[in-house]
Amino acid sequence: GDTISRYGGDEFVIVLRDIGKSHYAASICEAISRSIANPFPIQEKSLHVSCSIGVALYPRDGDDPETLFKYADMALYRAKDLGRSNYQFFSSEINEKMLERVTLENALHLAVAGNQLSLHYQPIADLQTGGLVSLEALVYWNHPELGLIEPDRFIPIAQESGLIESIGEWVLRKSCEDMRCWLDEGLTDFRVAVNVSPKQFRDVQLAEKIEAVLAEMQIDPHMLSLEITETILMHDTA
Repeated sequence: GDTISRYGGDEFVIVLRDIGKSHYAASICEAISRSIANPFPIQEKSLHVSCSIGVALYPRDGDDPETLFKYADMALYRAKDLGRSNYQFFSSEINEKMLERVTLENALHLAVAGNQLSLHYQPIADLQTGGLVSLEALVYWNHPELGLIEPDRFIPIAQESGLIESIGEWVLRKSCEDMRCWLDEGLTDFRVAVNVSPKQFRDVQLAEKIEAVLAEMQIDPHMLSLEITETILMHDTA
């Protein structure tokens, strides 16, 4: 009486009937994970894959298919956030986090246009001399209701929602504007590091955009450092 179907892409839906207690569902998740972990021989090659599973239970989590599916999907995203290759049951905590995520994503669309972003600079010092080596630009969100939001709370949302490019361009321009102000005030021996997201880095016009901002602000290129993540290097080592 159980049902398994392919929902689309690499997503599958399994409907289990009369499973009894929740730990029975957990044992089934573990059995599925073990089966998926076995290598698949395809065209004389051995392929290894893993799976992430989200679980919603009737009637505890919902009493209609739409609600159960939505909550199972939330639990799935939670499993992925925790490093993949695991299973998670839906909970009120997950629901609260997902609601907060949706709320922040909707408000984030207005953050750039509404002048709600600000840059904070983290000093990087030489441990031998104690001198300032460079400054790392960190973007913060001055939310009108929630106050100051740190980057690790909203940057992942910006990356997934596609807003990271506009935020990244704002950070680049604002950091160069600040550098221009410091130069005008007589400061010379410093460098600013700006984080570049994978999506930004793959922009074929990135170099042109950087050159244009540096030229407009009359900033020597050696004063600007671009920091990229390890995932960019893994994507294209050359």
